[in-house]
Amino acid sequence: MKQNKHNYNFTLNIKKNGKWVSHITTHKIGRILDRIRQEKTKLSDKMLYCLKVWYGKQVDNFGKLVDFENECICKTKKELLKTFRAFRE
Repeated sequence: MKQNKHNYNFTLNIKKNGKWVSHITTHKIGRILDRIRQEKTKLSDKMLYCLKVWYGKQVDNFGKLVDFENECICKTKKELLKTFRAFRE
């Protein structure tokens, strides 16, 4: 069994036409990508994607143990996928 190099925790929320239609939290990259691909949109739909990646706890500059995370709000799937790739590097 292949182990992940990193142990990220991904959370994806999808808002369509002002209503939250999807929420997923997982450690698996493929599950997030599948959910993004499965989301059907029309040109008239107003979409909003909220992506949060949690990397774990680390010691900050002041010696405190803090959560290390990134969060982004995107309007298009293309922008979301670019952000997702950047957060994983």
